[in-house]
Amino acid sequence: MTPLRSRAQGSSSGEHKLTRRRSAAAPRLSSTHRRQDPEGQRPSPGQQGARLTPQFAALRDALTAQRAQLAESTTAADPELVAVFDLAGSVDGFLRAAAGVDGLEFLTDLQEDRADPDDDFYYGKEGEVSDDGVPQSLYMVMTNAQAVSELVRLFELWQAAPSVKFETGLNPLKEVFGLLRAIRRWGPEDRVRETGLLEQSAEDLAVGGAQSASRVEIELWYRSDPSARALAEAQVRELVSSSGGTVVTRAEHSSIAYHALLADVPMRQVETVLTDGLEAIELLTTEMIMMVSPSRPMAFPASEPAPGVTLRFDSTLPTGRPRVGLLDGVPLANHVALAGRLVIDDADDRTTAYAMTQRSHGSAMASLIAHGDLSTPGAAIAQPIYVRPILQPHQFFPRTELVPRDELLVDLVYRAFHRMFEGDGDAGPAAPSVRVVNLSVGDPTARLARTPVQPRRRRERWKPQRRARRDRRRHAWGPISLSRGSCAVATRACPPATAAVSRRSDQRCDGRRVA
Repeated sequence: MTPLRSRAQGSSSGEHKLTRRRSAAAPRLSSTHRRQDPEGQRPSPGQQGARLTPQFAALRDALTAQRAQLAESTTAADPELVAVFDLAGSVDGFLRAAAGVDGLEFLTDLQEDRADPDDDFYYGKEGEVSDDGVPQSLYMVMTNAQAVSELVRLFELWQAAPSVKFETGLNPLKEVFGLLRAIRRWGPEDRVRETGLLEQSAEDLAVGGAQSASRVEIELWYRSDPSARALAEAQVRELVSSSGGTVVTRAEHSSIAYHALLADVPMRQVETVLTDGLEAIELLTTEMIMMVSPSRPMAFPASEPAPGVTLRFDSTLPTGRPRVGLLDGVPLANHVALAGRLVIDDADDRTTAYAMTQRSHGSAMASLIAHGDLSTPGAAIAQPIYVRPILQPHQFFPRTELVPRDELLVDLVYRAFHRMFEGDGDAGPAAPSVRVVNLSVGDPTARLARTPVQPRRRRERWKPQRRARRDRRRHAWGPISLSRGSCAVATRACPPATAAVSRRSDQRCDGRRVA
């Protein structure tokens, strides 16, 4: 194994090679993450106590300060904050152990990229430290003063006797204490990290000036208790209202643990953040909020047909039930290349807003799925395509389609999936036979890396479990992503389209064809 070298070290064999060494008695990392070579090392309980005791104290101090601020209110709830457990690895049973501590509520987790080895957590063999990255996980929990006190008590017991047996269900916390790199509060920086909020806000301020408004998506921590969710939403609504803003719409879905508001906030609030920092406005400091991100619907300019191109495609019409779904704009259902191939389920009546000349993007994507590249014809898809329109024409640019500005994209897509596989109200599923869903619509401000498990990915994992159990089978479809520039379709790749219905593949994604 190549040892970790100092940056000043050269590669010449005549130069002295520096390696860092640790005590052979240092404890190892979790066996779950240990590699064959080298072996993982971590600090002793005493070292962990010296590092982490001040961090636990900081959480206590923060809760005490909150209690002091609420002391004048006789109806104030017990102060809570979101604590982040930063672990060198992951711990099976963390959720179960968190549920066993009164006042502690597991919220979400994040599997980070491997972190660089440091003096506390590293891989090594025979005392030599390798440059292998150390696995890293973040666990976010809502906690109050009682829960923090209990965690400190258990932490002190573990320091005194690492083999101590905790109460039933709490033993995974011993592994948590051993792998804990840090415990800290979820703060303003976390709420905007990689959301693009600051960059988009600066752009909006430059264009619209301080008298305009900025539309943002406010995602709340999803609480397991409905009354806690209602209280959190009421608090956030009050924050928006007191700042001079308005709430446009809301959404709450338990199956993907999603709770969010779409709101317009005064640009002066944005200006305050840009000049005075993230902690200058309450919207970015309240504990009930997980993230605040800009809301910018993705727009799709219409593509022009390629002149002089003769349409060539398999004219065999599909039969049976749809196996592929498409969430996009309203297509030209009677176009010669699409007639008899689509099952359009326009639950939101978006068709009435479209002129025939505006039905571009949905037609292009339907053509790609049905025929692939029209300049090199092959067999058409054998089943009809289920289409759920989710776009609408732009109010001022009629040749452009976009995601509705007054809706939360996550909510819109969730409802489309729910209608497909579970049904709306008393109606049954609209397209239970679908196995692949194409979503060539993205969020231009969304970044999925290194953030908590977002609803976009939680929605991907969602499957109609109740129906699956009833039918004694699972629905199976590919992953869906709303990341910037992605083409979310679980199919086999094909060449870009180059014919009249779709002159080219969309500029944000390649064409796809279902075999």
